[in-house]
Amino acid sequence: MRRIEPEPTCLSHLAQLSFHPIDTHFHACFRITASHFSRSDQMTTAKITQTHSKFVALLVACAGGMVAADRAMAQTTATWDRGGGTNAYSVALNWNPDITPINNGANTYSVVLGSTAHVFTDAATPSTINVTDFTMAAGSSFDVQFARTFNILGTATLGGLVTVSSPGAFVANTPGLALNSAARFVVNNGGLIQLGGAPAWNAYVGGNDGYNNALVNATGTNSRFQATGITSIIYGGSSFGQYQQNVTATLGGSVDLSGVQTLRCANGEDDVMNFNLSSGGTLNLNALQTINASGGNGNHSTNFNLGDGTSLALPSLITADRIRVNLGVGSTFSATNMTALTASFLALTTNQTVNLGAITSMNNTRLAVSGGASLSGFAAVNYDCSYYWGGSYDMFSATGAGSNLNLSAMQTLRYATNTGNNTLTIGARNGGNINLGGRQSISIAPGDDDTLRFELSGGTINLNSLATIALAGNTNETVTFALSNNSNLNLPALTAANRLRVSIASGSALTMPALTSLTQSY
Repeated sequence: MRRIEPEPTCLSHLAQLSFHPIDTHFHACFRITASHFSRSDQMTTAKITQTHSKFVALLVACAGGMVAADRAMAQTTATWDRGGGTNAYSVALNWNPDITPINNGANTYSVVLGSTAHVFTDAATPSTINVTDFTMAAGSSFDVQFARTFNILGTATLGGLVTVSSPGAFVANTPGLALNSAARFVVNNGGLIQLGGAPAWNAYVGGNDGYNNALVNATGTNSRFQATGITSIIYGGSSFGQYQQNVTATLGGSVDLSGVQTLRCANGEDDVMNFNLSSGGTLNLNALQTINASGGNGNHSTNFNLGDGTSLALPSLITADRIRVNLGVGSTFSATNMTALTASFLALTTNQTVNLGAITSMNNTRLAVSGGASLSGFAAVNYDCSYYWGGSYDMFSATGAGSNLNLSAMQTLRYATNTGNNTLTIGARNGGNINLGGRQSISIAPGDDDTLRFELSGGTINLNSLATIALAGNTNETVTFALSNNSNLNLPALTAANRLRVSIASGSALTMPALTSLTQSY
């Protein structure tokens, strides 16, 4: 109960004012009692009535303001139900409750798309659409069309396909961002997808859904995918089969993953992650430090497929396991600080460029040069090839005049595939040259029965330091020297060899002037 003095000069007593709430609004009730006034008071009834009315108006205005403020702070959850029978965002009947969720100052919205929702921003939406929160379930899709800009101001959980198919934008540049395993992104026609937060993207897909498609695809001039807050990516699928997952930039599109530091396959899986560049596409992985340092099942890989005239620099990369680099004409791959390249495959031919650091660890890696290309920078002293690539294959090869592979720092080589009797070949063909001049010994893993084949067919292999061939597998293993096409091999330091096989065609020659022990050979 408050006492209010409407007219100090006229009243000797106070009027009493009482408030009684009704529902969520305020109801003002004035009670002015005649006994409060003496006979000497000269206030007229009209004066009292006028003062009473002013107080009522004031209180009603205040109460209205409080209600408006309360409504401005409220947030409505709008769930897609397609009640309007279309996929258009602007149709209020497509939402529950039946209102188009666009923040307007007085009202804010949390948007929810279930697994069957397929929504696009239509021409009836404003040019800029702001919502506070946004949630997409796996299986849903959201397409920004008609050059609209869709801004998420609060939290976002993305688990479906986001597409920007016009010069518009999808912006979730907020630390409250989470990427679920089924999140996918496609941007074209000069659009922008910009994501913040979400330090980890576990693009690990369950079920037999395949997802042999785009994790990210940026196609067209000025089409941009920017997700600089992501620091790690895990890829893979949990069902049978090897899935191909792709990050693609083409026709002038760009993908910015410049915050990613680690990339690996999910534990126990055999899937493939492809980074594809073509026709002026660009990819930023400047912070990437490790690839497949853990995870997978041994059959997984990360592939860098560089189309004609494209380039990729990985300036922070230190360790890479199970990567493939496939180069087009005039393309360049650079990883100048990398020191470990294991279980990987790198092939280089004419008009292609690879810039590497001093590789001190290269176990199980396959290398090939052709067409006059040269590859060097390998400082590894020991080489162990125990990874099963599937059947017989070239371990190292140089094919064509002027093709040079420099592995002169290597001193020991141990080979085995751990699966069946396979042939691993080191081949110099048609004028190619392989420098293994520092290699001193060749051995096989205990219990294995594979063949290591040195093939010279018009090429040269430098084995000037090779001193011993000591095999202790399962008695079926061999080292073979196969010379043809007028090839010559000189082994000046070789003193002892066991299980050696030699095949020399007419016009070729093998020289072993220091050999004193030759056992179980022919």
